[in-house]
Amino acid sequence: MKKGFQKISIDEFALKAFDTNCIDYLVKPLSKERFDKTIEKLHQQAGEGGSAINLNKLIEQFNREHKNNEASSIPVKIGNRVVFVRLDEVSYMQADEKFVTMVTKHAKSYILDSSLKKLEEKLPACFIRVHKSYLINKNLLKEIRKYFNNRFVLIMDDYSQSKITSGRSYYQAIKSLAEY
Repeated sequence: MKKGFQKISIDEFALKAFDTNCIDYLVKPLSKERFDKTIEKLHQQAGEGGSAINLNKLIEQFNREHKNNEASSIPVKIGNRVVFVRLDEVSYMQADEKFVTMVTKHAKSYILDSSLKKLEEKLPACFIRVHKSYLINKNLLKEIRKYFNNRFVLIMDDYSQSKITSGRSYYQAIKSLAEY
């Protein structure tokens, strides 16, 4: 065993789980029978004491806790090395055919071999889609100006004071950013 590492048994994990008021403890590989038994326990728990368990609230809580483990940087391949760019430094991402250009608040740009859709799924909630070709970091959004045809011009708080014109279909999402 490597120095500094403790071996923790499955029993110890289970005990820790029950300390946090869990209803059941599932171990991989998961069988359908074992999963069904857990669901049965949830239904039994919902009937006890007159207080029903709201499964949607449990799912929302899980998602909130899971979101806290989001990435804080994104790996970028540059030649034969990988550079990690902190997400709080990223101003926006722009799609151009098969590649995405990621621009930082210091005007550095990086090419990513991914689609905006895949990035949008992995990035934290501070990154929002404002156009079919743009994702912005709303934490670096400096100003929103009305534009014609239900669009906006978004001015970023970056070195270049980048201006991004939104798409019409993103009108409501951007309008909700302007509401306090």
